[in-house]
Amino acid sequence: MPESAPDAGTPAPAERLHALVDELDSTEPEFAACDRLRFGGPASGATRVDAARARHPRVGAASLAR
Repeated sequence: MPESAPDAGTPAPAERLHALVDELDSTEPEFAACDRLRFGGPASGATRVDAARARHPRVGAASLAR
């Protein structure tokens, strides 16, 4: 990554990342409880969204509940 590239923790890239993660989350349909049991856990999209939110939490804002 070039030295002039903004850090992922700075406001503009972080806001963009959060917007993209929120967009991905809105396109991921909810699995029914029986599907979670059938497939042994949450959908891969949900785990990726959760992982992105855990790795890059919003600063100064309440976290979105899943």
